[in-house]
Amino acid sequence: MKRIICIIALLLFSGAGFAGDQHYHVTVGGLVCPFCVYGVEKKLKNLDGVIEISSNLEKGKFFLRLEKGLTLSEDAVRELVTAAGFTLLGFEEVVDED
Repeated sequence: MKRIICIIALLLFSGAGFAGDQHYHVTVGGLVCPFCVYGVEKKLKNLDGVIEISSNLEKGKFFLRLEKGLTLSEDAVRELVTAAGFTLLGFEEVVDED
């Protein structure tokens, strides 16, 4: 147990996995249930370098985190969202202010 706590503390204090990662907010229209969200997440996970995806069904928003140095194109995201049966309403790169 102590070992796990030490590892977590090291990751938190070193900023490992977060510094330099690319972040995006994606807004999708037509989501009505958790299965809709799952369908979009499943498609977005196919993008190269995606580390994390979180979502908010009520707002139709997805938060994507990519590996350092990788970027997304709006066209690629639009294609996947459309393939899942939904509409891309917004695409925004989130810039860290560090």
